[in-house]
Amino acid sequence: QLVPERRRQWVTVRELLAHGPPPLALDADAPLTSAVSALAENPLQHAAVVRAGRLVGLLSLADVSRAVHLCSGVAS
Repeated sequence: QLVPERRRQWVTVRELLAHGPPPLALDADAPLTSAVSALAENPLQHAAVVRAGRLVGLLSLADVSRAVHLCSGVAS
């Protein structure tokens, strides 16, 4: 649901997260195949990457696609 224009300067990140899909967190050592599956099933197609409970990065389905293309030698 879109935030009404009159509330945009006051709405917090917490409020947005409360009304959206649950955030996805992936373990940094998880196999790529399971990460891709989780990203594809998540409406946001983005995830926090964590190691030992600490944020170490962010990953999107687009990031994975770009990396696969680079590794396969396909120019974009």
